[in-house]
Amino acid sequence: MYLKRKANLLFYLIVIWNALLIFFLVEFGSVINKEPTLLRLLTATKGGKYYELGNLFGKLSKPNEKYFVFSPEETDGAIDNFNRLTKYWPNTFALGYTKALSAPAFDNSGEYDNMKGNIRCVQILYEEVVQIICRKDAQIRHPIDLTNRDNLRVYIGMKKSGTRFTVKTLFKACGLNKSEVAKVIDRYDKYSNFSYSEAAEKIIAGELDVVVFEAGLPTKAASDLLPEYKEKLELLSIDDEDFIKKVKKDSENMYGVFSGFQITEQDIKGDRYWTNDFKSVSSYVMLATHKTFEPEIVYKILDFINNEYFSKIKEVIPNLQDVSSSNYREEIINKFDIKEHVGVKRYLSSYWPILYKIKEKMPYFLIAFLSAIFLLQLYLSLNIAMSNPDSEIPFRPELWKVVWPPLISGIIAVILKMLDVFSY
Repeated sequence: MYLKRKANLLFYLIVIWNALLIFFLVEFGSVINKEPTLLRLLTATKGGKYYELGNLFGKLSKPNEKYFVFSPEETDGAIDNFNRLTKYWPNTFALGYTKALSAPAFDNSGEYDNMKGNIRCVQILYEEVVQIICRKDAQIRHPIDLTNRDNLRVYIGMKKSGTRFTVKTLFKACGLNKSEVAKVIDRYDKYSNFSYSEAAEKIIAGELDVVVFEAGLPTKAASDLLPEYKEKLELLSIDDEDFIKKVKKDSENMYGVFSGFQITEQDIKGDRYWTNDFKSVSSYVMLATHKTFEPEIVYKILDFINNEYFSKIKEVIPNLQDVSSSNYREEIINKFDIKEHVGVKRYLSSYWPILYKIKEKMPYFLIAFLSAIFLLQLYLSLNIAMSNPDSEIPFRPELWKVVWPPLISGIIAVILKMLDVFSY
């Protein structure tokens, strides 16, 4: 009787174990075939480099669907992007200027503290250049001309764009106080509530005298514009070194100095629309996300940018930075008071890449292991049954030798799943 009760108990244990085995086989199989994470990528208006880069990321990530897919979304610009990111939009990434996290404040509104506390840099990508495109008949020779002529029609970027923030910085460097800057900005606001592409169309049509772009070179709106209409339009070079020094000082060195020779004709496809003696101010652009975002996907995105598609992205962004280079850390990251996402540290570490590769292969290993245990159990069970055809007891005590290996492995699998140890 005792042996029969024990045999029945073993029978139920085998049933439970097989149920668990099937569950985990399905579970690990779903890990292998899981849907990619859809990531919202906040860009900016059409015609700018953010918009172009965002759409490129979306296109390139489609073959990489195993992990994530970027879905680009048009916005007002960098400050708008970071405001949204600060409010914690799940699975969201944003393109924006490093100055957004290095500036003392945005118009003393308190936005800076929230941004700096919640946003983390994934990678500084490239340098953006201020491009002031003027109609030749407007006779613009210096940024100060934009502040003292009431009849000018100037595009200064949308309200929540980084371009508008930069224009305010330029006006301050011209010697205007805060109220005077606000007055000039208000005057130009009615000419600025549309995209880079629309601004380009309007200056061609004579509806604008000046458009200010802040974007990576080459900027599509400008490259489509200047070569074809060079008899009407010109790119203003800021040759006043004292003025540029004042911009850098007023912005706590958020801006750098750009010279036309920094990007050669060999770096880009097609002709350049700027000359080697072109000078302006520039700032760095970064890909950012919320501090709570999953480190593993950040790791995968860094591999996507710096390894898998680096050369293709560089065709669009000639001065694309490599996150692994020593110059990147010494000349860029260390200059700014910017916190990097924990996923960046894991990407640059020596052991996390190994752990992520193990994790990636783990479901395959577990499926193979559990399938082998299942087949072994089936073989041994049939072997015992066939070797005792006349026994009145359906399962003999020796069956413990059959059950304990898969039973122990099943218990371990349950504990691992409950602790979720593979999520890091």
